Amino acid sequence: MLPPKHCNINLTGPIPRWDEAIPLGNGILGSLFWGPMEHLRISVDIAGLWLRRRPQEELDKEFTYAKLVELARKGDVAETRRIFDTPYARPTPTKIPAGHLFLDGLPQGSYQASLDLGTAVASFSQSGRTILRAFLCMGRPVGVLMLPEAYRDAELTVERPSFGNGTQAAEAGNSVSPGSLQQLALPDAIPETEDGMIGFSQKVDDRTAYTLLCKKCGTTLYYTAVQAENVEKASRLNYVQRKIWVQRSCCSSINAGGSNTGAKAVCSCRMKHSNSFGTAPTIF
Repeated sequence: MLPPKHCNINLTGPIPRWDEAIPLGNGILGSLFWGPMEHLRISVDIAGLWLRRRPQEELDKEFTYAKLVELARKGDVAETRRIFDTPYARPTPTKIPAGHLFLDGLPQGSYQASLDLGTAVASFSQSGRTILRAFLCMGRPVGVLMLPEAYRDAELTVERPSFGNGTQAAEAGNSVSPGSLQQLALPDAIPETEDGMIGFSQKVDDRTAYTLLCKKCGTTLYYTAVQAENVEKASRLNYVQRKIWVQRSCCSSINAGGSNTGAKAVCSCRMKHSNSFGTAPTIF
């Protein structure tokens, strides 16, 4: 049973914060849509993307339950934090974002943003006129942005998360602080520009890498992000994903991919049949 219409999310933009954004997700890829319409931000996440590196350190010899009980009885909060909180105030292991996309060239001003929970389609409009529709493909790490012909010149750009060099200190004594990406020491990303696609590949640690790419085809824009064991494999997986786009449209893969009625309905009506923005391209 699909959610009734009154359960849909309806917001008025500009949306100022990522945690108030319009969310899209398919269990593989996640996206948050927020910011001003003329510079719309899409924060992208990959399920299971973690920096799993553990800090190389030795626990204090007094890191024992007996010592904890002793300090608790004394009421010595400062010493308790020094011994027992410090190991947990390290920035890793941690969940990390994949990156950001920016859609530029849409009109300025306030807008209405909505997420139809029955079809999993996000819509952005001004004065009753739809400017953008967005959804994620079922079973594939692919996002689709559809624009009307009037905004054919809109551009999509990719930004790497603001990973630092690892020199920024964690907040002392606060083991649950989300901290900053500047605390994470990651190597520079490798630009990816093959076949008109733009994006980057990023090594995370010795066991993890990922690639984030986007591609424009007229008034339809695609983006994808995949995780693998190393940069070469992540880049190759995205190459395979691109070949899938070449061989068949995203909607064909959705309709063949499972039993999610909402995703099928989205694909059929938005991309194949009566899409008011025109038919989505099936090849790159």
